[in-house]
Amino acid sequence: MKNILVTGSNGQLGSELQSLAPAHDETCRFFFTDVAELDITDRQAVYSFVEQNRISVIVNCAARPKASRNVAICSTTLPRAIWPKPSPRWAAR
Repeated sequence: MKNILVTGSNGQLGSELQSLAPAHDETCRFFFTDVAELDITDRQAVYSFVEQNRISVIVNCAARPKASRNVAICSTTLPRAIWPKPSPRWAAR
């Protein structure tokens, strides 16, 4: 059986995935968490959760509250071949 961790389960994407996941599946067991149950910024907490629950797949649906911050993070951390230099419009934010 595969144990699947879904983070950000109270958000838009996570809650949609939760509604689509099979309730009774003999091949998969889902663990739906949000920040109250598992703070994904706490590396040790994530490691412990994964180890204790024998997680084999992690689906990260967690998001930062402000989408503009996500754009800024992506534009500075992803390789330029994947994410081109931000336009001046983004940089002004």
